[in-house]
Amino acid sequence: MWYTYRFSFLFPENNVLFRFVRADIVERLGRMLNSKSGKNWKHLAGKMGYSSADTQAWSVLPNEAAQSLLYDWSQQNGSTVYALYQMLKELRRDDAAALILPLLVEQRVEGEPV
Repeated sequence: MWYTYRFSFLFPENNVLFRFVRADIVERLGRMLNSKSGKNWKHLAGKMGYSSADTQAWSVLPNEAAQSLLYDWSQQNGSTVYALYQMLKELRRDDAAALILPLLVEQRVEGEPV
C-alpha cells in the first residue's frame, strides 16, 4: 500500500523580494494591517525603521496607509518576503504572516511504502 505525505519546508534564504509579490496579496495584506485594533501598520512601520514623522503622510489616507508603507518599504534593499514575515511574527500578527507564508514554503509530495 502507498501513502502520500506532504512535507513543507520554509526557505528563508530564497530572497524573494516583496516588490515582486502579486498585487492582490499586497492589497489583502494592506487591508489586514489598516485595522485600527491590534498591531496595525504603524507598529509594522516602527519595525521597519520608520519614524512617526515618516508615517504622517500615510495617515492622511488611513484606508491606504499600509499599502503605501509596504510599497515604500519594498523599494529598499533587503525588503524580502521573509524579512516581512519575521516582522509580522514579532508583532504577533499571525493572520498577516499566514497570508505570505505560502510564498516561503515549498511543498513536496512523496509516496512511501508503509
